[in-house]
Amino acid sequence: NTLNKAVESASEQLKKEKVDVEVVTRTVSSVKEVEALQKKNEQAIAAAKGKVELNKAIMAAYTEKKNASEQVNQDADRKSTELKNNSYLVRAIEFIQNNFYHPICVSDVSSHLGISRNYLFTLFKNSMGHSPSEFLTYCKLNKACHLLDDSALSIENVAYSCGYESLSVFSKAFKHKYGLTPSAYRKLKYENDTMSDLEFNRFIKRIGK
Repeated sequence: NTLNKAVESASEQLKKEKVDVEVVTRTVSSVKEVEALQKKNEQAIAAAKGKVELNKAIMAAYTEKKNASEQVNQDADRKSTELKNNSYLVRAIEFIQNNFYHPICVSDVSSHLGISRNYLFTLFKNSMGHSPSEFLTYCKLNKACHLLDDSALSIENVAYSCGYESLSVFSKAFKHKYGLTPSAYRKLKYENDTMSDLEFNRFIKRIGK
């Protein structure tokens, strides 16, 4: 009776582990035969449990390999996206640097790349900390400073050479950036021509405050 209960208990446990179990009953006539049958049953149960553990180990290894493969795929996808984003950013910067002296706008940049303005804005903000419009303005005004420093161009011609369609728009943007009108900047630069560019930039920042 105790043996039968042990077999039934082991069978139920193995069935929970999704292991096929076949219980065979028979009539025995001696204690020795009972002991032999009990030993045989214990060996069968141990073998079945070993199979369960082996299956668990195989599934664990498979799951680990699958997760590692998925992680590799995710890393590859992320790298691909980063490279693609970097490609868009590099091309956007090159386009602006090569065309800022034309009256272009941010929509022209996004159209050239075949992406939306919002996506372009996100790329610049995440990678450079400022918008594409701000970078475009920086390129225009940086060039304007060099032209005001080193050329005899009129202020109006400087504006046109930097992609501005009117003197008023140029002057407004320049004063917003440096705190000085273009003509005042040129005059100060002429009066302080012994200063290095770095010293002069610090100088006009103090004046513009």
